[in-house]
Amino acid sequence: MRHLRRIAGLAAAFALVGGGLSITAAAPAQAKAPAYTDAITLTKIAGYSTGATPNPDGGIAEIVQYNSDNHSFYVVNGSTSPASLEIVKLPSSGYGSTPLALTKSASVNIESLLAAKVPGFSYGDLTSVAIDTVKNRVYAAIQEAAFDKPGLIVVLDYDGGYITSYTAGVQPDMVTVASGGRYVISADEGEPRDGTVANDPAGTVTVIDTTTNKVTHVGFADTSKIDDLAHIRGVERDPSTNLMLPRTKAAAVTDFEPEYVTVQGSRAYVTLQENNAVATVDLPSASLVSVAGLGAKDVRTAGNEADLLRDGKIDIDGYAAKMLYMPDGIASYATGGKTYLLTANEGDVAEYIDNSIPVNEIAPYLSDPTAKSFWEGITSNPGDVAADMGDLSVPYFYGARSFSVWNADGSQVFDSGSDIEKITAERLPDHFNISNDKYKTSDFDKRSGKKGPEPENVEVGTVGDKTFAFVGLERIGGVMTYDITDPTKPTFANYINTREFTSDLGGDNSPEGLDFVPAQQSPTGKALLLASFEVGGTVAAYEVGSDPRTSSSVSVTSARSSYGHAARVTVTATSGGMSATGKVGIVVDGRAVTTATLVAGRATVSLPKKLSAGRHTVEARYAGTQFSVPATATGSVVVAKAKTRTSLTLNWSIVKKSNTAKATARVNVLGLSEKATGKVSFFRNGTPVATARLKNGKVVGVRIPVGTHRGVVTIRARYQGSKNLAATTSRAVRLRVV
Repeated sequence: MRHLRRIAGLAAAFALVGGGLSITAAAPAQAKAPAYTDAITLTKIAGYSTGATPNPDGGIAEIVQYNSDNHSFYVVNGSTSPASLEIVKLPSSGYGSTPLALTKSASVNIESLLAAKVPGFSYGDLTSVAIDTVKNRVYAAIQEAAFDKPGLIVVLDYDGGYITSYTAGVQPDMVTVASGGRYVISADEGEPRDGTVANDPAGTVTVIDTTTNKVTHVGFADTSKIDDLAHIRGVERDPSTNLMLPRTKAAAVTDFEPEYVTVQGSRAYVTLQENNAVATVDLPSASLVSVAGLGAKDVRTAGNEADLLRDGKIDIDGYAAKMLYMPDGIASYATGGKTYLLTANEGDVAEYIDNSIPVNEIAPYLSDPTAKSFWEGITSNPGDVAADMGDLSVPYFYGARSFSVWNADGSQVFDSGSDIEKITAERLPDHFNISNDKYKTSDFDKRSGKKGPEPENVEVGTVGDKTFAFVGLERIGGVMTYDITDPTKPTFANYINTREFTSDLGGDNSPEGLDFVPAQQSPTGKALLLASFEVGGTVAAYEVGSDPRTSSSVSVTSARSSYGHAARVTVTATSGGMSATGKVGIVVDGRAVTTATLVAGRATVSLPKKLSAGRHTVEARYAGTQFSVPATATGSVVVAKAKTRTSLTLNWSIVKKSNTAKATARVNVLGLSEKATGKVSFFRNGTPVATARLKNGKVVGVRIPVGTHRGVVTIRARYQGSKNLAATTSRAVRLRVV
């Protein structure tokens, strides 16, 4: 394995070498170009502070949701006393070179509100908020003080006035509203907060039909709907090994803990984080459709490397281990008639009934010899791994340190692999895998043996003609952005981190909630991303801007040629009005055929010689550089059929009537060594009398009937041509019939 040592200081240049990440010291002026370049800008234009004391356990400014009707965002403050829902207006102007300090316009005291409106309900926690601009409603998820009692979904008006409430399941942790406002859905976590299995509440998904006011708590008793990959956690240890004893799907009714919800069409998709699965719920029938287990990713696979060692180094490598996805936040995106799910693969250890084990303690039971010997040797700060996996080949770490795109059935389309750790290592090397409760460089690498940067939440938004996924990183902080316009091929677009790294807890620390504001709904007229930071107690408003790189343009000439001869096209590219540098790819009819390097902004490219005859579309794709955006231009090439020459010989010049002559025809392809294929027809005085197929460019011994009349006849051979070869006719050969 390759172990990569941390270089002190920010002046470090990074390069991707093989699967791992290597670091070489360099002076800033000589540093290599970054491996990951921003393709769009995110700029913090405003910030809001709750004023609460930062809390390492989170819960301050936990969730943020934007209301396009009043241009205000609503912030959940469940851990403050008293708990509040704060309303903050985003102005249309006043933004400058430094972020605008926002102030709240109203604060809703949730505890006193419930005491007055819902007597008998004992407030426990305010966990989530959702906005419905169709019915002009605000929905808040409230947990009961008793961990095993049902919570509430409280309905407010825009100003925080109480309207009504619905009974949720136990511990509603997230609430959302389906498009159109009819269905309100909550993920009811149902954790065993007293640490006993016997008192573990059922996890459910609450579906509220606001048209009929019917409330359904969808549970997980139907084991036929549960995929075998869904993880049922162990709750009792084998005293001889300290590993967890297995349980069956029958335990899912209480073991499953719904975490987060996204809605697409008539279906809700719910993460079951600790169970490494996603549940699908049909909203009109309020019923469980399926539970799809997500499986694990193999760290040994190229592109999946991770730093699994807390050793004071950056060790992004292909260890003998696997990582469970265990997503927290989930979002959805429909395009091309398909629904895609996006997950932030944070990972989570069971909080109240521990099902983990230090990696060196599971090592003796591993069947993979490489994994066994390596992990037995990690005795200092060993990471925690799952103690309840049926597979004991390699250890299973919590969280995949990535975001993924999935089909609606749970099959994976894309995973960001090791990108997040590599990018944070490149951008913030002195704070790599730091936690959200410490900021000093002595805490560098602290989370590597745990869950790394912990992707917490994911949000989808469209800017112009592109769609992006925004992923919040709970530990090191910041938001990572990917272009998911083509959800099968996401590309890195931006990483911004406005955490101050000057105090342990303060500032934009630990993003928990994200909400995208489309440009047409934004008070500034530009797309915004709101991020709420549950440790620091702040909210940041980021303006999502255009690509910061210089614009480029490219052109390609059209051309003509004939089959077997290379057409040449000229590509011209400019960037920022000057001759571009870099490479251009040439694509013919959708198939990449060659690349060329621009010299003084130009490249002349020879296309393949044997393009088939006809018209072809030629694309020149300028790849761009660190400083210039890609560009594409389209031209065409018309390929004519290759010329041919047909010759004819007869075995006799005089033949008796009613007999035949034997003919030999040859077809030569002019200028090419290729042998003609296809058919040759033979004509007597213009009338077809025989046909034969070419073999090796000729036909031999074809019998030509000379007719029943004496006199002179003319015989011709005509090559019929092919897809790429032109038809030709031989000279006439005279034959006397006697």
